[in-house]
Amino acid sequence: MILYNMTINIDLEVQEDWMAWMQDLYIPGLLTSSLVKDKKFYRLLTEVEGNGATYSLQLFFDSMQDFENYDLHLFNPQLELMYAQFQGRFVEFRSILESI
Repeated sequence: MILYNMTINIDLEVQEDWMAWMQDLYIPGLLTSSLVKDKKFYRLLTEVEGNGATYSLQLFFDSMQDFENYDLHLFNPQLELMYAQFQGRFVEFRSILESI
């Protein structure tokens, strides 16, 4: 099992709009592929004051090949939408983990 984790810190001023956009458009757009086996969406509770709100979006895949196909054909176009919608209002980093 491959876990793709995207951690996003969003500006508090746009957090509500971003959250609605994530739940109504972004995440459903990511889940249109049968390659995604499960998803989880979390809010970090241990944050530094005044630095925005931090969230973790986790997508699960059966194999690295499934993730690579997904990343090439679906994820990057969806990520471009987030940058277009909230440019300069968030920072993100991504990691790929393998279940052992």
